[in-house]
Amino acid sequence: MKFFIGISFFKGKRMLNIFNNLNQLYTFYLVASLGSFSRAADKLCVTEPAVSIQIRSLEQSIGFKLLERAPKQISLTEKGKVVYQYAERLAMVVSELSQYINQVTRYELPALAVGTTKSLAARLLPRLVTVYLKRRKNVSLRLDEYSSQELLKGLIEGRYEIAISGRIPYDNKLIEHIHFTDDLIYPIVWKGSDLLGRHVSINELSKEPMIVRERGSAARYNTIEKLQELGFKPRVVVESGSTEFIKELVKEKKGYTFLPWFCITEELERGEFEVIDLPEVSLVLPIDILYLKGRELSEPARDFISFLKEIRRSLLTDTLTNLMKM
Repeated sequence: MKFFIGISFFKGKRMLNIFNNLNQLYTFYLVASLGSFSRAADKLCVTEPAVSIQIRSLEQSIGFKLLERAPKQISLTEKGKVVYQYAERLAMVVSELSQYINQVTRYELPALAVGTTKSLAARLLPRLVTVYLKRRKNVSLRLDEYSSQELLKGLIEGRYEIAISGRIPYDNKLIEHIHFTDDLIYPIVWKGSDLLGRHVSINELSKEPMIVRERGSAARYNTIEKLQELGFKPRVVVESGSTEFIKELVKEKKGYTFLPWFCITEELERGEFEVIDLPEVSLVLPIDILYLKGRELSEPARDFISFLKEIRRSLLTDTLTNLMKM
């Protein structure tokens, strides 16, 4: 690659370029540094006559001699010594620039911005991202965590290219979605509650204190909205955007809640929560891959979606099991 520089001066009434290009200047720098046309030619992987032509062209361009040539010796002219000092500094700057470009192309990989919910970020994304980056070493991911409603807003505003979220109503004119997997939503309560050990009706449950996720949450939408279709009128005592806070309130016996399986697996295994037997209701949380309709996705985005399609299973628990095998 040739780099042309625009430093010039007037000689008589004619304006001349001081240097034709950096290649000639670098050739001069090597000859002066190595003290030999042949060694400079070896360094540049060209012939010695080619080096001589470059030096001669440079001298003709600037209008004065740079080198004195003797049979076994090369020396700099007085003006050549000044030009050499500048050439040496330029060579250092070009070397630093080359190092910077190498670092950028090596370490600053194409970045894909992905938005997801806090619950999915905590349970699904760690293993999913680990497997993905193990397979795709030429891309980096940036993950942002929001509620499902905020994720839609973030997509529209261009904060990220793809979102993975529980399903809420989408504007089909703006949002494209691909079904990824499903998770089951369970009614849970603290161990020893009077609601355990028997069938519980929706009517009875509506009289108990309920703790719910905030508005805009997919877990809330796929619980409250679906239950209300069955005539359920919840007695909500607390709304929160924090799943961990909700779980702590349940442990403190402040009420029951509905949460997706991936949010409560550890507590169920430890016996801290138990599932209420609610035969009238079966709740599912669809999890989708979202992106803007009509937008041309980047290559990393298309590749990430292909990966998600490859590893998905019908239920989230089976998807995670599949990931653990990879």
